[in-house]
This record gives sequence, structure tokens and C-alpha cells, in this order.
Amino acid sequence: HDSSGNGHHGKIVGAKWVRVEDVGGSGIADSPSVPVGPINEPGDPVTETALVATPAKLPGVKTWTIDTVGHRGYINTIQYSPDGKWIASGGSDGTIRLWDASTGELHRALVGHTYVYCLRWLSDSASIIVLGDGDPGGGRRRTLSRWEVATGSLKWRATSLDSDFLDISPDGNRIVHNAYDQVHRLIARDVSTGNVIASVRSPVRVFDLCFSPDGTQLALI
Repeated sequence: HDSSGNGHHGKIVGAKWVRVEDVGGSGIADSPSVPVGPINEPGDPVTETALVATPAKLPGVKTWTIDTVGHRGYINTIQYSPDGKWIASGGSDGTIRLWDASTGELHRALVGHTYVYCLRWLSDSASIIVLGDGDPGGGRRRTLSRWEVATGSLKWRATSLDSDFLDISPDGNRIVHNAYDQVHRLIARDVSTGNVIASVRSPVRVFDLCFSPDGTQLALI
């Protein structure tokens, strides 16, 4: 991080290492994951940033939208799937787009956020963990979500403290992300449920983080 206040320039000025065994502690203000179900009334837009703001009511359809092939704003995050078949991207339009890595063609757009900050694939290339804005009741609260790639369905969503970055442990069992509620924190979650399993005060303000290859340490900048 550029300590001069001029933003990020890809230079690590300082780094801290935190052993994963140390990411423990008492409960925090983050909520557990919530069941995923219909979150719109007939005629409501899919999200506040959906391209169709006033969808017409259709028989048997809760809500709907159409979208462009490319993102309608800044792209904040992009990552190859571990099997190399897909590229996932997300950004300021609140969508996650899945691209065929061999052809560059759009495969699917996942709509359910108002803004996307960060995404990571699970090791089986079947699911994506997304950190963004937008919650099951509508609005722009920070949320962490798990999307299933084959169906485009949302498996779980949890509201979060102010967060920007995440990583998934090499064994695929834990998510760790930064958070802020008057103090800087690291929060660990269960991948299968999204529930918080541990938290600790971070030794630094976090601008990015990643697991070590053996999953026992976190590198922070």
C-alpha cells in the first residue's frame, strides 16, 4: 500500500503474517448466513442496479431483468476457475459474469448484488464466493455470498461488517475476510454454511490478504 495516500500502486511497503490458529475469539457483529428464497415482490427489480428498473408483471414470474453482454461499469475483480474453463468477473454494476475461457463468450450473468468488491472460486470450480453489497431484504449492506455456477443459484448469503477482501483456504473449508467495526478484524467463516467460526483483531489495516499454500498462515498488506 502506498502510505502517501495516493492509492494502490502494486508495491508492498509492509506485510504482516498471522497464523491461522490465531484467528479465534468471541462472537462479533457479523450475522450468520440466512436461508435463500424469494426476496422480491412481483414487479420489483431484481436489485437496485438491475438494468430493468420496473419489470412488467408476468404470470408465474416473481421478477426478471435483461442485461448487456459486457459489464455496465468498472470491473473490480476477476479470476480464472481452478480447472481453467471459466473466468469470473464482477464490478460496480453488481453482477458476476462467467466467461468461457477458451472462446471469451459470456456463459452466464449472476444478478443479486448492487456492487461486487471481490470474488474467489472454490477449488472444485463449481462455486464462487462473492463479497459485495446487497442483502436479501434489498438495499446496499455488505454481504458475503456463495453462488453455484451450474445453476446460477444462490446457496447462502450472510451480512457482514465493512469488508473488501477475502481468500479461501487451500483445503476449501474456510473463508477469511477483513472487516471493520471501529477496529480492524479478520473473520473466518465456514465455506459450506457461511457462518462465522472465528474472529480476531487484525494487526494492520488490511488492503489485501491471501493464504499460504499449506493453509496455515495468512499474508496481509
